[in-house]
Amino acid sequence: MSILPPIHNAFLGLGANLGDRLDSLQGALVTISNWPRCTVVWESAVLETPPWGPVKEQPYYLNQVIQIRTAQPVLALLDLIRETEWQAGRRDKEEEEKGARTLDIDILLFDDLVHCMPHLTLPHPSLDRPYLAPFLEEVKARVDEGVKF
Repeated sequence: MSILPPIHNAFLGLGANLGDRLDSLQGALVTISNWPRCTVVWESAVLETPPWGPVKEQPYYLNQVIQIRTAQPVLALLDLIRETEWQAGRRDKEEEEKGARTLDIDILLFDDLVHCMPHLTLPHPSLDRPYLAPFLEEVKARVDEGVKF
């Protein structure tokens, strides 16, 4: 008898404002769909949003939120995210903090986990940012439809 790992629900925020932004988001979706023990179950619309934070002089972002179901633990998921960002041309996350980037993937929610470490805070601290409001309405609708956290 084998014991199956738990399946987690997670919402990821995707963003890009350098290069072919739409291609970066679509490439990320393909990569995420191929992560081990991970399934993309929902994608929001893609929206163009102004830059947020201290660096205002940069191109607008394309942003999207996706829901995944995964057997990956949260820190393994974070490793997959960093590898995907690296493959898309992103280098030093701290150096680019709040600046332009080829691809940014954030874990917004992971089950009902509340977690605070230097490299990971859940729920994601940017959930109150204005550019996320339209996405969060869609996420709330999904939760209201029965997505369990």
